[in-house]
Amino acid sequence: HHRLARSLLSAGFARELKPDSEERRRLATLVALPPTTRLRDEERELVWKFRYALTEQPRALTKLLKCVDWSDPREAAHARQVASQWAPAEVGDLLELLGPSFVSAPAWVRQCAVDGLRLRASDEQLVA
Repeated sequence: HHRLARSLLSAGFARELKPDSEERRRLATLVALPPTTRLRDEERELVWKFRYALTEQPRALTKLLKCVDWSDPREAAHARQVASQWAPAEVGDLLELLGPSFVSAPAWVRQCAVDGLRLRASDEQLVA
């Protein structure tokens, strides 16, 4: 069921999906959660479903990447494509991409974090 739902949501129409007011409220709550919070399956599906609607929210990038099934090559490639369209992430979120939650993620995730930190982080932010 999970793979079928994900494959359907990877189709072109996923770009057109817009959350209703209740879904927007739930997404805002999820995006605001601390990095150590583990998302439940239904929360992960909600973030994945509306991934295109979230691309303008820098804090949502790490939440999206936590929803990816990295063992599925198509889903991983799709996540990379979507992440490349994301609004620039904040320093704290970039640091999260270097943490233990993303050990199994492909190297491009860590490279994205390193590149972003080079552009946006001050020395003080990196040593704090």
